[in-house]
Amino acid sequence: MSETDRRTRLPCKYKCLRCGLEYEGTHIPDVMEELSCPKCASNSQRRLKDKKAPAAASTED
Repeated sequence: MSETDRRTRLPCKYKCLRCGLEYEGTHIPDVMEELSCPKCASNSQRRLKDKKAPAAASTED
């Protein structure tokens, strides 16, 4: 088993820059992988960053 196979694959979302398809996949941190869009087979993919909830508003009076 290679070193890459032993690393944990993390779930993430991708977006195809050619057709706009957003889909879920996995990635290994710090490893460059070439991906293909499942719809149009383009290799122009970007991993979408997780959207974090906005901080709660302060209620100090």
